[in-house]
Amino acid sequence: MKKIFYVLIFSVCSVLSAKAQVAEVTFDADDYASVGVYDAWENSPFRKGLLQGNVAVIDNPHTEVDDILGSAPNPTAKVLAVQRSRFGSNQFGARIDLKEPFSLKPQAQYVHVLVHRPVSGRVMLMGLGKHREPEWASQSPEVEQFWSISMTNVKPDQWTDAVFQVKGVSGVDIHSLVLVPECESPHNRTEDFIAYIDQIVVNNSSAPLVSYDEYPTNFDKESTKAARSDRGILSVALNDVKTLSITSSPSTSDPVYRDRMDETFAVKPGQSLKPTIGYKGTWMCGYLYIDYGQDGKFSSTINDDFTPAEGSDLVSYSAYELHNSLGQSLSNNNNLDMPNFTIPSNTPLGFYRMRFKVDWNSIDPGGSNTITADGGGIVDVRLNVHADEVSVMEDNRNGEILNADGSSLVTTTPFGQDFTIKLNPENGFTYDGVRIRHGYNLTGDQLVHGNLQYVDEVVYRNQFDENDCYTIKAEWVDGDIMLEGLFVENGTEMEFNYPINFDKETTENPRDNPSNTGNHRRLNSVTMNGTTYTMPNDKLLYHEDMSQTFFAKSGEQMTTQFNYSGNWMHGYVYVDKGQDGMFDVGDVSNGVIGSNSDVMTFSFWSGDNTNGQSGYNSNGANLTGQARNVLNPPVFTMPQLADGFYRIRFKVDWNEIDPAGNITADNKITNNGGGFADARLRIFSGSTVNLTVESAENGSVTAADGSTLPSTVPFHTALTIALKPSGNATFESLSVTHGELAGNEKINSVPQRLTEVYTSNDISGETFALPEEIIDGDVVLKAVFKGDTSGIESVENGSANVAEGLYDLQGRKLRDNVALPKGIYIENGNKVVKR
Repeated sequence: MKKIFYVLIFSVCSVLSAKAQVAEVTFDADDYASVGVYDAWENSPFRKGLLQGNVAVIDNPHTEVDDILGSAPNPTAKVLAVQRSRFGSNQFGARIDLKEPFSLKPQAQYVHVLVHRPVSGRVMLMGLGKHREPEWASQSPEVEQFWSISMTNVKPDQWTDAVFQVKGVSGVDIHSLVLVPECESPHNRTEDFIAYIDQIVVNNSSAPLVSYDEYPTNFDKESTKAARSDRGILSVALNDVKTLSITSSPSTSDPVYRDRMDETFAVKPGQSLKPTIGYKGTWMCGYLYIDYGQDGKFSSTINDDFTPAEGSDLVSYSAYELHNSLGQSLSNNNNLDMPNFTIPSNTPLGFYRMRFKVDWNSIDPGGSNTITADGGGIVDVRLNVHADEVSVMEDNRNGEILNADGSSLVTTTPFGQDFTIKLNPENGFTYDGVRIRHGYNLTGDQLVHGNLQYVDEVVYRNQFDENDCYTIKAEWVDGDIMLEGLFVENGTEMEFNYPINFDKETTENPRDNPSNTGNHRRLNSVTMNGTTYTMPNDKLLYHEDMSQTFFAKSGEQMTTQFNYSGNWMHGYVYVDKGQDGMFDVGDVSNGVIGSNSDVMTFSFWSGDNTNGQSGYNSNGANLTGQARNVLNPPVFTMPQLADGFYRIRFKVDWNEIDPAGNITADNKITNNGGGFADARLRIFSGSTVNLTVESAENGSVTAADGSTLPSTVPFHTALTIALKPSGNATFESLSVTHGELAGNEKINSVPQRLTEVYTSNDISGETFALPEEIIDGDVVLKAVFKGDTSGIESVENGSANVAEGLYDLQGRKLRDNVALPKGIYIENGNKVVKR
């Protein structure tokens, strides 16, 4: 039997240096503000001052070497010790006040905490903090902003990385963390225990800081690169299910091991499947494994006749010792044609790890000793064994979730098909959105041997329609579904307005100050397809101008150029396709932008490889070294969008796809001298727009030649008009309303129509050219002319102040003895005609 070796895949020190953190507490240094205890239970004796919690930073009592690892999982000098008191609630724990708060984001972040305790089970993390906007200045920094259960169980008497997924609305800063060492009720506990806490890290990766490697390979997964470019895996597939492209051109920079657990192959019990591997090269063999036992390793036992043994995870192979997995004899091993296999009919529904391997004559799932030299490789993916119908459940308070037609919520729905729900709050309540948990084992561990069992999606209110309905995406109907309506009291609901991760009035920039001559880092302007938005020279990092409009058609090729003072920064462009008040990152991986993303293009992003040493642009080009110093992103194709006005965001940042800006400790956008420019994007599919001229007293609006203006005019084309007062009236003002004249005036702060007002100060002659940028939709013209057509008839005599002298018809007194042109005047109160 093959002995399984467990290894420490990341040491704590290497993770702390390689991962990008937004917060870090080691307890070995002065990197925390203070420690104490906290209990969320309002009547807790610890809150009422009846008991004092026992918590302190002490010497690490558990630096022992692990027998299997051969090293100490946590060799650091200091740790935080806390006494789990049986007099506290199941939300009692150690409170760590941070020296520097970190910000919540709509995208998932992960808090890692090393925990050592004598009992097994999950632990909980709470975040205490406040909104940083000025209107929230009075809010206490001790408001509970999130509660998160660890994604895995903490094993007894061993250092375990308790990983917590946290999300939130931008604008909330976390000032303190509370680690709850036991979530279970303390009522049955007869004595306390001590838990030890260490190495708190917040980053963008769910990979544990300390891990006993599961699904091992016989080479280093992280660092081993291909030894040759004439061979390599191009794709993996289950015929009639899915084909996953790996690379189109193998190279020596390719990893030998690829973790593609973000890709799922959906199958059913009893289904017959044909596995294939697209491969550049010959004289290699193909192997397929499924961890049916979900035990963190692949078994590869075969019978004497070369067929897989009962319970073996090796399900199909093309060649081994001149046989395939059907037991058929081969003339040689130059064969990649793997036979069909069948998912056992009694396979429990769930997610499993599946491994494709190209190797030479070896059934070892970790690879032969020559797999790298031979040009082999391993690709791990996720297998979803599902039924035709999935279960739908709900867990709600202060409201209910219904079908779209208002009937009771369905209990089952077809796998892989979208369906629509409706939120119905109780009286006095509204909703912020809905939490959708989908997958399997929904009340159990989220990670089983590193395999994700379910995902929590939060859909906010701004994504619901006017009938309080939301259609759950087909790709989320991938297993059982638990729905939780986020019902809140009226007046306490969230607001959505394109958040950023710093104060919009921020000007502080250590790399942009008057004494630092020649090193001003600033976004000056951005140009897209010939339209330029120039920022005012006010040193603000964030600029917004909703009168600045960029024009595009769906399917049009868009070129973006940033004018930026500085270097080693990256350019990003976002469009709020859903007009929901937020830029959704969606799925972005290795330079491939998913259809659910509002990201349009970017010049560089390293993804979860947050050290930034290697990444991709939005064309999928891998960039390393000096090639990472690229600002302008690739050309992109404008997606298919309905006619309307959308918010577009241009961002200069360092290696951060988050539209709200980089807030990692070493690369904050505020320190790097980045910049934002928010403007309007006009999508219009037509060529002409409607023109309406409202009738005016004392004058008219015509074409330049005096003819009647047409009812339609060319879109985005300057229009010259004539403003003609009647008689002796004069032009006073012209208002031009333009854009989408029907519907809401604004959609999530983005104007759908604007009104420009021109006065006699702007228009000096009779004709005036309306600029092309305001012919951006239907147009309504309304002119105002001052005075009437006849002027005054006379200046009344007999008043206390007799109007003696000479006046024009507008009542203006004229000087005597001045030569007058022909016309009608008022002299000493009488109308006279000068001929």
